[in-house]
Amino acid sequence: MSIFRRGHEDDRQSLMPNNTNLKDERFICLSESVIDEFGDGEYVVRFSLKPIKKRQNTRVFSNAIQIDGRQVKNIPLQENEITHYLGNNF
Repeated sequence: MSIFRRGHEDDRQSLMPNNTNLKDERFICLSESVIDEFGDGEYVVRFSLKPIKKRQNTRVFSNAIQIDGRQVKNIPLQENEITHYLGNNF
């Protein structure tokens, strides 16, 4: 998983598993320490799901968020932020 300020993909930072948690076995949530570290602004969070079977493709997802104080909300992705198929070599 990685996060970067919208428009600054070159400054992408990796998030370790201890920076996230799984809620209700369906939602990936950022820890409060990540929210505090990055502060207010708009960000893009990317994560990949690796296949269980060798012949399945890796899937990469993006989500845009806005941090305002301690509140985090989803915002629409811009066209250039939508991820694409990366194939098996990701």
